[in-house]
Amino acid sequence: MNFENNLNSKLEKESIGSLMRDELLESLKNDDLDYILNVKEKADISDFLKDEEVKDELKKAFVNKVKQFDIDGIIKIKNNFNLPEDFVNKHMEDACKKAQEGFISRIKNGHVNDALKIKETFSLPEEIINSLEAQEAAQEGFISRIKIGHIDDALKIKEAFNLSEEFIQKAAQAQERFTSYIRDGYINDALKIKETFNLPEAFIQKIAQE
Repeated sequence: MNFENNLNSKLEKESIGSLMRDELLESLKNDDLDYILNVKEKADISDFLKDEEVKDELKKAFVNKVKQFDIDGIIKIKNNFNLPEDFVNKHMEDACKKAQEGFISRIKNGHVNDALKIKETFSLPEEIINSLEAQEAAQEGFISRIKIGHIDDALKIKEAFNLSEEFIQKAAQAQERFTSYIRDGYINDALKIKETFNLPEAFIQKIAQE
């Protein structure tokens, strides 16, 4: 019997307040949030979530997610379980420095989606985005994405950090990369570079004639 059928069978035969309580609590202690969320979608587990032991375990789980800097886990607990706002805010604030470091690190490596998720989850202020450290990290991340041909990620970094056109033109070596993509047959990537860096038509015509 697969997971869905097994779960549906249990929900039909058992009350959440009795036989499934222990299983849900065990899942929570084992960090299996997905199982609990699956049950939550299919049945009313409000009584289970009001249980003091369950509340304590959810708080422990949240604290662990913050300590581990598990962004997806933090979001799951924060958005799906009604933890006290002051409790959540306190631990989020305590982790803010680590969040800033993680944000900078991910941008520097070009992982823009992960970085923006951290920014949103921890409500990082705009001063962080505009800081010299973040700008330098963004420039480094932009270059790394361009070098391996991840143009869309490079564009996201450019837009999120308002990188200057002067830097982009210089760092991307756009004309050289455009020529390389054309010669290798990567037409779509070449066109993205043309549009992004506003390459002059005279240059485009020259490459087309070669």
